[in-house]
Amino acid sequence: MARFKAALIDPLGRRFDIESDILAAAGVDLVAPKCTTDDDVVALARAADAVLVVTYPITEAVLAQCPKLRVIVRYGVGVDNIDLAAATAHRVMVCNVPDYCIDEVANHTMAMLLALNRRLVQQGTAIRSNQRAPLAPMGRLRGETLGLIGLGRLAQAVAHRARGFGLKVIAYDPYVAGAGPQDVQLLPLDEVLAAADYVAVHVPLTRETHGLIGSREFALMKSTAYIVTTARGGIISEPALVQALSAGEIAGAGLDVWEQEPVSIDNPLLGYLQVIPTPHTAYFSNDSAAAIRRRVAEIASEALLGGTPASVINREVLAT
Repeated sequence: MARFKAALIDPLGRRFDIESDILAAAGVDLVAPKCTTDDDVVALARAADAVLVVTYPITEAVLAQCPKLRVIVRYGVGVDNIDLAAATAHRVMVCNVPDYCIDEVANHTMAMLLALNRRLVQQGTAIRSNQRAPLAPMGRLRGETLGLIGLGRLAQAVAHRARGFGLKVIAYDPYVAGAGPQDVQLLPLDEVLAAADYVAVHVPLTRETHGLIGSREFALMKSTAYIVTTARGGIISEPALVQALSAGEIAGAGLDVWEQEPVSIDNPLLGYLQVIPTPHTAYFSNDSAAAIRRRVAEIASEALLGGTPASVINREVLAT
């Protein structure tokens, strides 16, 4: 008989055979019926020692009704759908998978940057309507500047790729001291925005970063500059971006994340040819999809068997 119970919270009710096999080997039973409401989640998680969660919000109201819960493991890097303060107050470890999909998201970022630079959407639209393809403005990349907002694992992977195209890389990250890794020049946010030909956003969504890029920040950017985000919706203000595009303050954007997801077909940003939209899919490859399922199960197993996963976010809970 299993010693522990884990609950997988997923509104889509996806397969969980990989997780189930790994957890069973550690003495953990996994249950994963489809959950679409807080009542569903509480009914499932009330008796659980571990919760595995994709995007469903884990709130104080849920945590207060799960007295046995010891660990929450998020399928991914960001944990903005989990109330960290509440989890800490209830002495529940919150873990992520910080090394997940680095290559995929870095490649997606560069794909958007290159497509914006080469104006591929505009050229494709023109050729389909038998029009002359608009080419200018179009930089060479080599010798131009990429400004990174955030300089964690993912941003560093983007910097490595960008150098292959001859881009100079600068960055803003108040949590990185010194010269920065990979010889990236660290600058204040305003200086990065003013100097960059391309801006890539790679910070988590927190109280400090919500609305980080708004009207004031767009006004600092070059009119020929592009911005790309594969981070989280809400870091860039969408109304401010619409205004900046309409006023010609920036040249375009690549957006994989949105303030509301799934993004509405009525979102005005979808009406701009100089915007490349994708539906929060930068994380995906066949390899990453299998890897995240293994890693989440391994982290949950480690925590339940008395270990301390390296990816505990709220480490203060370890001292309580």
